Amino acid sequence: DLGLDISFTSPVTDHDSSDAAGDFLGHENIQFWRDHKSSKVNAIRTQALLKASDIAIIRFGDKYKQWNAAFDAGYCAALGKTYITLHNE
Repeated sequence: DLGLDISFTSPVTDHDSSDAAGDFLGHENIQFWRDHKSSKVNAIRTQALLKASDIAIIRFGDKYKQWNAAFDAGYCAALGKTYITLHNE
């Protein structure tokens, strides 16, 4: 144990949980608005975690949404955050 204060976080990768991220703000009768609200809540969470991080690891791969990874890497670059990108190949 090196006594390092390290914590790891990641995006919500469970589709149903991701889609439900905004449900605590109230029920939506139209699926589009439920998805829209949840995507905004997920974006706020991701941006807050990236802002608070000392370093970010951004993974590109078949299992991960490429545009989300690209946006997160660009956001880190804009913030001047250190980040590492991982690719399958």
